[in-house]
Amino acid sequence: MRGRPSLAARFVTAIVALAALAGCATRGAPVPTFPESLLLTDYTTWFAADVAGNRELVHAILTQLDSELAGVADRTTRIVGGARVLPGSPAEFSAVATGDFPRRGVELALRRDESFERLTTQIAGRRAVYFNQTDAELQLALPAHDLLYASTGRVIEMLQPRPPAELAMEPQVYRALRRVGTETGPDALVVFHDPGRGALEAIGVDPGALPLESISLTVTSVPETGGLELGGALGLRSERDAALFGRVGRLFVIVFVRALGLEAENLRESVRVESRGAQVVFSGIPLGRDELVAAIRRVAGEP
Repeated sequence: MRGRPSLAARFVTAIVALAALAGCATRGAPVPTFPESLLLTDYTTWFAADVAGNRELVHAILTQLDSELAGVADRTTRIVGGARVLPGSPAEFSAVATGDFPRRGVELALRRDESFERLTTQIAGRRAVYFNQTDAELQLALPAHDLLYASTGRVIEMLQPRPPAELAMEPQVYRALRRVGTETGPDALVVFHDPGRGALEAIGVDPGALPLESISLTVTSVPETGGLELGGALGLRSERDAALFGRVGRLFVIVFVRALGLEAENLRESVRVESRGAQVVFSGIPLGRDELVAAIRRVAGEP
């Protein structure tokens, strides 16, 4: 019997379906808000990626993840989302993508695709259309011409009128997502936020009794070398905890990097670790494209 598709495979399927099919309708007006504000807020893992500023890299990575992704990087500008990853359970996610997804042409194409069923519901007294892909447990909706909602079962909830996500999310998480793709921010980000320790256990890291409240991972381009650098921060309960944990922070970072399936032999010399307030910040971990693909698969629960 075929296994359940992974988190990465299901979200990639959503983007591919639209990127491959969208091309025959006119473009709508720009989305008048930040995509982060449209997120559902009860997840424990968060991710964001600047696609527009890294098209060549994203194209190369997506090609390694799936050979049918040639058009994705050209039609997507930004992806943000939340996920829930627990050991022994299928991963759940909801994501918002901005890009060029002409709604009329996409909906027509999806109606012709036998793997999708077109469904309707009433949202605030108006009919809303969404699509359900039963074999991958995906739901898709296009509330605007350049906006895509993708979710494992919660797309109707995403379509409902809701207060902006920043009113309910942890402020530091929302700010971190917003920084992705800015001049001072990373190119991509994943945040494991408490009580998201199930996600850590799912990739083989036992947080035990550590006073960790969050772990963030960032990927940043290094113009000088043309390569990538992995960094991030360990969020502790207090500055005192951070100062104490900073003494063993280098060892924890190495263990965590190994759990992601990355090469850690030379990290003792290259990784930089320092305490900043209630955080232990680390950087200086060289990252190849193949290693990044392996880390994405690992975080998403893909074998």
